[in-house]
Amino acid sequence: MNIIRRNISILSDDNLEEPVFTDASSEEQKKKFLTDALIEGEKSGFVKDFDPKAHLEKLNSSFSI
Repeated sequence: MNIIRRNISILSDDNLEEPVFTDASSEEQKKKFLTDALIEGEKSGFVKDFDPKAHLEKLNSSFSI
C-alpha cells in the first residue's frame, strides 16, 4: 500500500471570502509564496510613529495571567 503525504496550506486573507487551499509540497510554490509575502510587506510601508516599547507592553498586558 502506497501512502502519499502532502503538506496543505490554508491561506486566509481579509479580502477573501473563503480560504485558498494550496499544495505546499512544491519548493517552488513555497518560494513564490514567501517572495510574494515579502514584496507585499515592503510595499506596505512603515509606521512613522511606532513605539516598540509601548507596543510590547500592550502585547504583554493582553497575555498576562
